[in-house]
Amino acid sequence: MTATITALPDHDAVRDAAQAMVAAIPPAWPLAASVAVNPFLGQSHEGLAVTAARLARVGGVAITMPHDWYAARLASGAVTEADIAAAAAAACHWLAGQATAAKLVAAVAGGAAPVALPTVAELAAEASGIDWPGIIAERFGAWAAGYFDEGQALWAAPRGKSAYVAWRAVATHDLSPEIAGLRGFAAFAPTRRSQQRRRSSGRRRGSG
Repeated sequence: MTATITALPDHDAVRDAAQAMVAAIPPAWPLAASVAVNPFLGQSHEGLAVTAARLARVGGVAITMPHDWYAARLASGAVTEADIAAAAAAACHWLAGQATAAKLVAAVAGGAAPVALPTVAELAAEASGIDWPGIIAERFGAWAAGYFDEGQALWAAPRGKSAYVAWRAVATHDLSPEIAGLRGFAAFAPTRRSQQRRRSSGRRRGSG
């Protein structure tokens, strides 16, 4: 199965979404930047419950112990319903009003590990049978290894260009996605100049 890119997205919306995504992820490169970084830096304006719910839904990541860990302590008496009620009352006002100790105990007993929402690449892989997540990780990783290199790569990327411009210089000549079945990929990555032309053309059409 192959796919052909026929339409370009709203680049302003993509840029805004990318900026929001970057703000939610703490720096992890170079390694020196991640030594003392709070892993929840991008969620520092939110409470633990909201952060935990979002990470579980989006990334399938649990920031608490597994359910069976709590269930075992409830069964042994190390944690009692009175402990849970006190913790719920101290956590936040809305939790104290809506969740009883009995409900929390039942939730622990019947809880399951969080499952991440599928990415666009994963949905495409399911529909096409092509390992798009693996292809993206391999091709983007190969580019990033050279662009963010600090003197270790045998073939480092040229300096003096923004990340997007440097990536596009590689992507427009990379035939791997097209060989895998994504026709038109090399021509799909637009230049900033072509983006500006499209926006200007759209404004002219709107004013007419």
